[in-house]
Amino acid sequence: MVVYYQIAGKQIGSHVLAMGVLGALFGGVGLATSGGSQPKPAAPPIQAASKDEETFIQYVLTDVADPVQKYYYNGQGLGLELGLTSSYRDFLNQMNGGDKKKDH
Repeated sequence: MVVYYQIAGKQIGSHVLAMGVLGALFGGVGLATSGGSQPKPAAPPIQAASKDEETFIQYVLTDVADPVQKYYYNGQGLGLELGLTSSYRDFLNQMNGGDKKKDH
C-alpha cells in the first residue's frame, strides 16, 4: 500500500520519497568520505645525479631555505645573522659521518 503526498502540486508516492532520501544520504556520505584530490607537488621533482646530491638539495630546501624566507619576508633583508655558513658546515659534517677523523 502506497501513501501519496502532495508536494509542489504533484502527488508523490512514499516509496519515491524514501528512495530520494536514501539516495541523498548515501550520496552525501560517499562524497564526504571520498577525500580530496591529491595535492600537487610544490616544486618540480629533483633530478640529482647521485643520492648525496639529492640529500644535499633536500637539506638546503628544508633546513636553510625556510629560515631565509622567514628572515627575508620579515622585511629585514638577507644578513649574516642567519648562520648559513655554520648550517652548511654542519651538513657537511653530517654527510661525512660527524666529527670522526678520516684518514685520507
